Amino acid sequence: MVVKPQRVPKRAPSYDYTYTYKGVKYTYITVNNYTRFFNTSVHNPSDYGWYPDDDGWYVNAEKAYITAASIDEESVPANGEVVIINDLVGFFKDHTHMGCIADHGFTGESKVKRVYFQDCDAISYKANSGPYFFIGHLAFANAPQLEKIDMMEYVTSGDNHWEPIPVSAVKRIWDNMLQGSTNVLIRVSSSTLNDYKNSSVWAAVKDRFISYEPSGYTMDEYGARYRCMLAEDNKTYLTNDGSLTEEVMKQLRLWNADYQRFNARQLMAENSDATIYYTTIEGADPEYLKSHDGVLRIYNDVGNYYNYKTLAVRRGAFTNCEDLKVVEFWQTNGRSENSYSDLKICIENNAFRNCKNLKEIRLYYYVQDGKDHWQTLGPEDVIPGDDIFGWKADFEEADDEIYIDVNEEIIPVRIVVSPERYMEFINDPNWARYANYIVPADYEPTTWSPLS
Repeated sequence: MVVKPQRVPKRAPSYDYTYTYKGVKYTYITVNNYTRFFNTSVHNPSDYGWYPDDDGWYVNAEKAYITAASIDEESVPANGEVVIINDLVGFFKDHTHMGCIADHGFTGESKVKRVYFQDCDAISYKANSGPYFFIGHLAFANAPQLEKIDMMEYVTSGDNHWEPIPVSAVKRIWDNMLQGSTNVLIRVSSSTLNDYKNSSVWAAVKDRFISYEPSGYTMDEYGARYRCMLAEDNKTYLTNDGSLTEEVMKQLRLWNADYQRFNARQLMAENSDATIYYTTIEGADPEYLKSHDGVLRIYNDVGNYYNYKTLAVRRGAFTNCEDLKVVEFWQTNGRSENSYSDLKICIENNAFRNCKNLKEIRLYYYVQDGKDHWQTLGPEDVIPGDDIFGWKADFEEADDEIYIDVNEEIIPVRIVVSPERYMEFINDPNWARYANYIVPADYEPTTWSPLS
């Protein structure tokens, strides 16, 4: 059914004129309500080039009506993903321009998991102005389920594609925009990541930024969710093919700053006749963990037909996972003779944040090569960031028996390493921060009491 575009009233009404679509309410800004969206002691619509027309509607230079976005909880999609549309043309005969995410716009929202942006939602139309807006007071505060704000715009003109929202598109944010929303990450294009991190506008939330990386299909295996990595075109799967090396490094190069004496190129598989697809771990499989005593297997090669190589446990992958108790490392989900790469993996900060029941990370490696056995891992095989548990206390000063996480809960945890390699971990610049938790112990599954 074709919906006929509607027209706004000729004169700006005394009441709020709104339009609701897929979880977002758009309020038209007028001379009667603009002080609700602008703290006039701080800024005014004219600071953005927006002025009232003769009928009392605020418009931009292209005569598009200015709107403010906020939550409409009743229409939030079931997957929790909300899109904020810049231009409502197609729903309306006249263009609009999303000028702000309103004060308290998404405060306390319990359904939304992800927020992203789109130019317009009408195939036969085109937005007549690009993104340019501000983010209001407590806009995304105290939103317990919110995980991602993607500063990317889905552009529907031509061939549908993603474009980065430049840092200049957001003129102002309030420093408390994420207050109480502890799980939120702000994903930006790798080409703009440093711009956002160095921006004075975004300084209050600069630690929330990560690179937006296109990703392909997922696989749930042995307690973890693996996701295949895609190139920036959002189509090409990243592999060990030499012609894709620079495409892979566009993403991996950004990881270098998070680790000591580290070059992300060393994570990549060697060129070979076998095609090896790169994966990362992005989440948990709670049902598996519940039914397997909380033991997670991290596979270097998770495939049992195609070949894969796991490069990282991503930030927040197991956040709040109460079913996780033990982390192990395994070579392959098939047979080792069919695996064409060695384990070398990063663990990003907050990967295991608030895992209340996590007892052990076992730095041993199960190899299936006819004589299935456990091998020792070294500090350069598994490379941690400096806060993989999301702990608030400084590790070097923490009491040996008390470990404090961001919620100030006591977490006894052991990082089990081979006695022969214990000093390697203690002296390693990445692992030294966890020295109080590293335990030298021989590990054999037939004799080892995992949580003793």
